[in-house]
Amino acid sequence: MLVSLDLQRTSEPKSEDAPNNFYQSVPEDNRVEGGFGNLVVPSVSDWLDKNLLLQWGAIAGTLALAFLAVQAFKKEG
Repeated sequence: MLVSLDLQRTSEPKSEDAPNNFYQSVPEDNRVEGGFGNLVVPSVSDWLDKNLLLQWGAIAGTLALAFLAVQAFKKEG
């Protein structure tokens, strides 16, 4: 669902010289800054990036499970 606020709209047309139009890239980073961290739901990869020990543990665990799966298939065949 897309939410549009009336404060974001204007009846004034955008200048053709504006740097962020369709045909020209934005030369500077002019994003809004602030404490919006509580509005973002972090992903598992974001969480692992912040916890290096858990990241390596997850990698080691995945490799161990892959090794056990290969060993299980070798015994069946």
